[in-house]
Amino acid sequence: PAMIQRAVDGAAQPLNGPLTPLHFGHNPQTAPYTYNPQQARDLLAQAGCAAETPLILDVPTSLPDEAQSLAHMMAEYYAAVGLKTEIRLYADRPAYAHMVKAKQIHDACCFDSSPLSTYRVLREKLNSEVGGPWWQGYHNAKVNRLLAQAAATPAEAARRTIYQAAYHLIHDDAPWIFLYSPVRGWGIGPNAKQVRIGMTGRLEF
Repeated sequence: PAMIQRAVDGAAQPLNGPLTPLHFGHNPQTAPYTYNPQQARDLLAQAGCAAETPLILDVPTSLPDEAQSLAHMMAEYYAAVGLKTEIRLYADRPAYAHMVKAKQIHDACCFDSSPLSTYRVLREKLNSEVGGPWWQGYHNAKVNRLLAQAAATPAEAARRTIYQAAYHLIHDDAPWIFLYSPVRGWGIGPNAKQVRIGMTGRLEF
């Protein structure tokens, strides 16, 4: 996609939901989101948004380092569907994170990472019954029930199926704008053949 090429020189995979391909319960068969500005305008009109509706986008100046570039790209996309974006930058990254956790953002903000734990991602960000540190108001009772069911299911295959069902619902609701998962590259010389890079980026011997 054009955004990935512009933001990180193509070094990322587009996301079709709240989980990356490394997460347990990710469903690689999920259809990608289509670019359809007219449908977006129709949905905004149904939600009562008038033309040139203002939107304040809170963005850190680092982590991710391309956050400012992303913000300007998002402003372009928002403008195409009738939203007028004001970008507010935050240089103090820890304070920005605390602001997000305190749910004191304006209309939208930028997240840069997720833990590798599917349980934590969905519980902390999308379960309204928990209202975790990164939750920003999304509510779907079916998703909540599925997450509770997954947490109580020890069988791995059954738990994966439940998480994939929740993933599908969240994909369809699209409570967040899921952008991309960065691709990391590692180089290991011939004298370090015993070294392996784990999927978390950790050195393993």
